[in-house]
Amino acid sequence: MKEIFEKHLSLFYENKDKAKIGRMMMEELGIKRDDFLNFKSLGKMIGRKITESEKDKLHMLYNSIDDKNAKSGSKIILSDYVQHCLLVERIHEIELFPERIEYLNMGNAYYEKGNYDKAIECYIKAIELKPDYALAYNNMGNVYYEKNDYEKAIECFKKAIELDPDDALLYFNMGNTFYEKNNYEKAIECYKKTIELKLYDAKVYNNMGDAYYNKGNYDEAIKCYAKVIDLNPNDIDTYNDMGNAFKALGNQVKANECYERAKMIRNK
Repeated sequence: MKEIFEKHLSLFYENKDKAKIGRMMMEELGIKRDDFLNFKSLGKMIGRKITESEKDKLHMLYNSIDDKNAKSGSKIILSDYVQHCLLVERIHEIELFPERIEYLNMGNAYYEKGNYDKAIECYIKAIELKPDYALAYNNMGNVYYEKNDYEKAIECFKKAIELDPDDALLYFNMGNTFYEKNNYEKAIECYKKTIELKLYDAKVYNNMGDAYYNKGNYDEAIKCYAKVIDLNPNDIDTYNDMGNAFKALGNQVKANECYERAKMIRNK
């Protein structure tokens, strides 16, 4: 299968009709068109610089693909991002399966099992092999966060951001860490940067709303909670949070409306 990919990579790079080349490759691989995610968007992505964290995630994705899964789609769907990653690898002559990925995977596995010290050891190994490894710094930051070592977590997230300043998730993770330290001003700054980088997730607005609430800025908290409800109209907790913010402002009528809405959703 890898040989078929390699054969078509140069065609992707040279040919303007990316979708046509994609169809040729899918036919040769015996993969149905519907098995691909957003395949037509590959043409727009060629030439776009991907971030370090994207690149490493794509390495892991490609590394997990085998012939059976590629053809059946039972375990993982081949995406155009994988093709783009391979193209970038060829252009820059970067090894496909670097050792750092193995340490990153091991670190992730230890993290999932709750063995945080071992996870940190693996991430440090990965960083020794690639000092500008933003994803490893991020994951290590997540481990320190779980260990309640927020200072070290922030150090890791700051380093990851220094290496990959366009990754919105890094700012979100650092914002959550500042929140846990009760540094709501810094948390809000991070959440705003997350949104600026176009990560429009309900959790971001919710956490920013909570930060504003804890600062006593109830008007801004309400605006954030309203965004959460726009994204998740049946979020019971957010209606209750918004009700609390209205109550703190002395607007009991609006507060009751929010509490009633939460109750209606719960009783559906």
